[in-house]
Amino acid sequence: MSGFNHFLKDMQEVLKLMDFDRGFSSIPRTEKERMYELNLKILNLAAGNEHISRTELDYFTKETKKNYRDQCIDFTDFKLSLYQLQLFIGFCSISKKDEKKAIADGTGDTNKELTEIINNLNGMFISKYMRDFYRIITRLSNPELKSYSVAIDSFYLKDQNRVILKSEIYGVPASKSMVSINAVRRPVYRLGKGIHDANVNFEWISLDVSLFGNFYKGCQSKLDVYLQAHVMVQMRKRLDLLDQEAINYALWENTCSIQGFESHRDFLLLPFKIYKIKVGYLVAKIIDEKLIFITFLFITLNSTPEGILLKKLTGLGKEDISYWKIDRLSTFINLQDEEYPLLIPFFKKAGLGNLMQLKDKPFTTESMQAANLDGLTDYINHGKREHRLMTLSWGTPVEKSIKNNF
Repeated sequence: MSGFNHFLKDMQEVLKLMDFDRGFSSIPRTEKERMYELNLKILNLAAGNEHISRTELDYFTKETKKNYRDQCIDFTDFKLSLYQLQLFIGFCSISKKDEKKAIADGTGDTNKELTEIINNLNGMFISKYMRDFYRIITRLSNPELKSYSVAIDSFYLKDQNRVILKSEIYGVPASKSMVSINAVRRPVYRLGKGIHDANVNFEWISLDVSLFGNFYKGCQSKLDVYLQAHVMVQMRKRLDLLDQEAINYALWENTCSIQGFESHRDFLLLPFKIYKIKVGYLVAKIIDEKLIFITFLFITLNSTPEGILLKKLTGLGKEDISYWKIDRLSTFINLQDEEYPLLIPFFKKAGLGNLMQLKDKPFTTESMQAANLDGLTDYINHGKREHRLMTLSWGTPVEKSIKNNF
């Protein structure tokens, strides 16, 4: 009964926010009990394989519970948590079910608006539920250590007349190889990503060789993508305002859906962006039928297209760049225009002006992910083959298990 009483209190609160609370107190207790019994049940998060430790599972559980109660879903004049949204969907679904019965009895009217509301809210709920998992996964997945994915399964319990939502976290150990780079054997780590197709929840990244132009003359149609350990070292050094989780996320954001490269000298360059502003390049070479990112270059360095132009304009050499520390993110964030009135115009002429837009940006993982919520949602929706979960109505029988993996 304690759970039921909490449910009533929480339902009353969300209905008041949504301006739907009129008459709720007069609803018979039996109907309120039915709402409680049919409310979506979310099972405790579980480990999907042996590569998830108890500590990791506890961390994921803590974060998902925090996200579930965080009032961050924007409506016109207020914000709802995922939990509150779930309650409101349950209320609307019961109302719709009662309306259908009234129509069958000849005492009600079809309400298309209510159906549309339920469908829209269902989509909002599932999108947010999935995206919250993805935000955790993308900040924790490190190709040198371990990557993560999650599988979501919803099913209907006929004896309870209730929809159950089940989520499992999977661990994917690092895939390490040794290759010869500049005549030295070095470790490289394969890049992968969580996906959300019907029967798979993780895949290793491979790219169509058409993206490489004349840099590849072999017979393969796709090449697997790897990253040298040196890349992470350089990213931590050059992107010095980012902690490891922010770097993990930025790496995912820039490599999860590679559309093309820039060619420069004997290398392929992948522009690396933060807040959609280019801050550097991942430098790639094809070695042993693998595309390998061998280093990370901050955009001001003499070996980048912008850095070469900057040197021509200013005469600043490698030692000067290092001495003035304009080879790292923190310098540009703290750069005051009035202190360097002659230098700023040269930065702009060299194509570095956009870096100044980063001055007012917070460099936390959460802020970077929040700025890319549309990108995360698009990525999730792009890979989804099963759409039934998006239109699921609480309390409505589901003919068979619905799986959305990502």
